Amino acid sequence: MGDSEADYLRETVGEALAKGCLKTALAAPSDPVEYLGTWLLKFVENAKIKDKFGKDKAKAAERRKGEAQERAKVEEDARKEKEKKDKAVEEVQKVVGDPYKIWSTVAASVSSLTPGCCYIANLAKPEPTEGEITEEDLEVEEVEPEEPEEEEEEAKEEVPAEGEEEAKEEGEEEAKEEPEGVTFDYSGAFLDFVVTSKDMEYILEKGLNFHRPIVDEESEEEPVPSALAFDILDKQKDSVDIPNVLYEPRVKFLNEFPRVGAFYALPIKSKNGEVKAIFCSDTLAPTGNGKPFNEESKGLIKSLIDAAGQAMDSTDEYFANCDAKAVAKAIKEEIFAALEDKPAEGEEEAAAAEAPAEGEEAPAEPSVAVKTAALHAKRTGKIADIVLGKMDKATEDIKRYSNAPTQTYGVLKALMILSGYDAGHYSTWKAVRKSFTNELFEKIKGLDLGSVTLEAYTHARACTKLSSREDLIAETPVSGLGLAAKLLFEELKLAIKASVVEKVYDLATCPHEDAINFEEFVAGIPGDKDDGGALTTMKLGSMQFKDLKETCDKLAEAVAAVEKAAAEQAKAEAEAAAAVAAAEAKAAEEAAAAEAEGEGAEEAPAAEEEAPAAE
Repeated sequence: MGDSEADYLRETVGEALAKGCLKTALAAPSDPVEYLGTWLLKFVENAKIKDKFGKDKAKAAERRKGEAQERAKVEEDARKEKEKKDKAVEEVQKVVGDPYKIWSTVAASVSSLTPGCCYIANLAKPEPTEGEITEEDLEVEEVEPEEPEEEEEEAKEEVPAEGEEEAKEEGEEEAKEEPEGVTFDYSGAFLDFVVTSKDMEYILEKGLNFHRPIVDEESEEEPVPSALAFDILDKQKDSVDIPNVLYEPRVKFLNEFPRVGAFYALPIKSKNGEVKAIFCSDTLAPTGNGKPFNEESKGLIKSLIDAAGQAMDSTDEYFANCDAKAVAKAIKEEIFAALEDKPAEGEEEAAAAEAPAEGEEAPAEPSVAVKTAALHAKRTGKIADIVLGKMDKATEDIKRYSNAPTQTYGVLKALMILSGYDAGHYSTWKAVRKSFTNELFEKIKGLDLGSVTLEAYTHARACTKLSSREDLIAETPVSGLGLAAKLLFEELKLAIKASVVEKVYDLATCPHEDAINFEEFVAGIPGDKDDGGALTTMKLGSMQFKDLKETCDKLAEAVAAVEKAAAEQAKAEAEAAAAVAAAEAKAAEEAAAAEAEGEGAEEAPAAEEEAPAAE
């Protein structure tokens, strides 16, 4: 046997034979060959088992490593997902002010973090009623903008009398007791959908809203059931959870084509339990996955809804902490300071430059009506400019309301009516909320005051009949818009009336067959007069627009009638003159023709007499 064979045997079976021989020698069996052979077979079997165990152990270690990595990945994904959800909740809580923005933030998060799409309905209330303007109201004196009043100094802090402190402490303890449950009346409310996720905008385009069906007690037909979301209000449910809407007969599909999917609705509440809006979400295919919401998705939605409620509470606290009276006082003083009749910077120099030179005739002084109309138009523009300078804060005041602030809505609606907006811009608070831009006050500044109709003026007055300045101040605590808009409205009414008076003055200079007694009209205008009894200033606050408009229209009709009669007379005279001229021309033509004919007859015999002589 060569070295190579020996090396081969040593490397492959040498260790096994050596161990087997050692075991055989130690055991000293009666049949050592059989013992050694059996031991070697056992050795081979053990080696296979050991090898398999090693491989299995390595595989198990690899599997555990993979599982650990997978768990780490799942945990990391879960952590990131939780961070994303927590951030979404925080983003909702950060929004303060506009409830539409709060709800839009919720909708965006639900759309991106859950399999559903959503639409949020404001719990809308009927629009505030307008006051009715009666014939008696048209005789009531209208109030001009008043001068700012100095507020009384705050009463000094008084030292509590003996025993008052104890009573106060007892009162505080009573105040700490839990308040009794408050019941809210939602009977007149309806669901007005104002916010949707990006794939549901068609709901807003349709102007979708749900009202409770009107129940006819005398009808034998079964009443139509209300929308599912109303169960939150009427049955005081914390949620409405429908795993598959195909099995819910109350579900009505917009396109009347049934679709599979889930529906989930929750109320958005304030901390006192009042429902402000209702969140609705669904997974209807093909927009959604058609499956029920899992607990994780519903948990996230609930967290977002709770955050929305907290954001709305923070909004209420923010506005409640504003000093509405101080803000209103400041803007009132700013307005009346601007209305003081002082020339603006540069106006004095301009007036001096326009003054006639020595020896030149001075231009005619404008009438008191022209000056009054120009003054009120200018004052209206100044107030509008002040409001325009505070539009950011004013918008903040307006956008905080999902439902109409009664007094402010009435004044803004009145301004829109006088400015010529169509009803679609002011018929609802949602429309006013959308239309509240700089354009409104720019239109007021450029308004053709003489174009305002009696119908528009009366309608505007009806909108503000029930308004009170205290409520206007309380409703807009950030900007003072409510009070400023009221002062603007009052000044605008004066400007409109002054424009009508100016037109009356202008028409009175035209022939009008004594349609009105102009001197009597002027005498009836309140104001300041000079020593000669002539008006120098007009105070039109107590004069009714209806009376002025009727006088102006009557005078305009009379002037138009006189002008029409004059035009007809001029036309008749022109026609008569034309007829006379035509007759004279015709007579002249006939005379000329007759004369020409006579001359021809005389010439004929003369020619006959001359003929023989020629022969």
